[in-house]
Amino acid sequence: MRYLYPIIFRYASLVLQFVVMVFITRRLSQGDAGIYLQLFGIINATYVFVGFGIPDGIVKSVAHADALDRRHEIRPLVRRAALATGSTSLVMLILGVTAAELFNGGYGEDRSLIILAAIWWLCYGATFFAAQVLVALGESGKGAFFFYPAMNIALFGTSVPYLALATTPDIQATLVATIIGGLLCSVAALATAGFYYSTFPSSSEPVSLRPAMRLGFSIGLSRVLQSSIHWIPVWGIGAFHGAAAAATLGTASRLNVAIAAVMAAIRFTIRPVIVRHAARNDWQEIAIESSKVATLATLVSFVALAGTLLLGPFAIGLIFGESYRASALLLAILLFGTLGECVGGPVDEILKMTSRANIVLAILICATMSEALLVWIFGGFDVIVTAVIQAGTFVGMYGFMLWFVWRKHGVWVGANFTPAYIQTLFPRRGAVKGAEDILS
Repeated sequence: MRYLYPIIFRYASLVLQFVVMVFITRRLSQGDAGIYLQLFGIINATYVFVGFGIPDGIVKSVAHADALDRRHEIRPLVRRAALATGSTSLVMLILGVTAAELFNGGYGEDRSLIILAAIWWLCYGATFFAAQVLVALGESGKGAFFFYPAMNIALFGTSVPYLALATTPDIQATLVATIIGGLLCSVAALATAGFYYSTFPSSSEPVSLRPAMRLGFSIGLSRVLQSSIHWIPVWGIGAFHGAAAAATLGTASRLNVAIAAVMAAIRFTIRPVIVRHAARNDWQEIAIESSKVATLATLVSFVALAGTLLLGPFAIGLIFGESYRASALLLAILLFGTLGECVGGPVDEILKMTSRANIVLAILICATMSEALLVWIFGGFDVIVTAVIQAGTFVGMYGFMLWFVWRKHGVWVGANFTPAYIQTLFPRRGAVKGAEDILS
């Protein structure tokens, strides 16, 4: 059940996020909904870089110490990571608020939105750190819970009641309600991580955080760039066409992310598996593991694309409101990019965990810069053009990563759609049982 639980957690999280989005689009004006989505995009794209990536780096450092039976190094590693993450996060927060103040002039409503967004970012960052510590300490299920559904449970419990009961809900009060939920989640996550941290041997062993910092910076920056690829089009459309248009594309983008959640959940927990196989230089096992999950994820994406083409306009108009019907066509376009991502499977994590994080980072930098440039050039055209740019960016990026692994190691780690291979994934005893076997 190694991958099944994270996927369940991910989709439980997205169901709650979906409900929150329905209330946002139904109860706030389309302009306020666009502001909410643009702020959420900034937070969602950057909180994973909390501590300049140290939380990501600590996963490999702790797993390595545990594999070598050096458990006495684990508490010092986590302790130093916590101190470094806390101090650098404050610096990041100050720099971010200062930049936002200068950009917006620091007047009127912008200032309150900046302050509220900063607190919201801090809640996400603290929860992400705790989730990564739990994964590092061998509690992947609990880490996946706090990284995915826990925050959305908390936000659901505070923002939805406000949006449902307020006579005239507005963006500022919505953010306040959101922050209350975020604070509750981050405190619970940190307390849980602290409990499991205390179960390891106490030690004052001198340890170096440099390997975690080097790897974490690369992985964390990669996370920011990868998430930004989803949000650059929304920010661009907001700049060229206004907040209401950003809400339309942002809604399509959020639905697209929900469909891509299978791969996002697997990426979070597959890293230790890749490290173990790579330590034995067993690329055949890496290929087998990766192709299974890539194929399953791609099949899910095909079903989602078919459903969007058949029922998208009616369903989205019914759920989010008639003003969001245009999101259906945008979602169908974005799903072609998701297909490319799912065909690639966890190829990016394979590269990161086999000392090729610099390659992933270089690819992401090129992809992000290319997308930003294209959005800047063509953003004034129809929103459909911007959606095509995003889809093409994902297809090109994952296609190049697959080619790189094939060229360097002679194995295909992407999806496999030959009839014989599909039959091995779903044997006669039933497709559902076959899918469970893939994920367990």
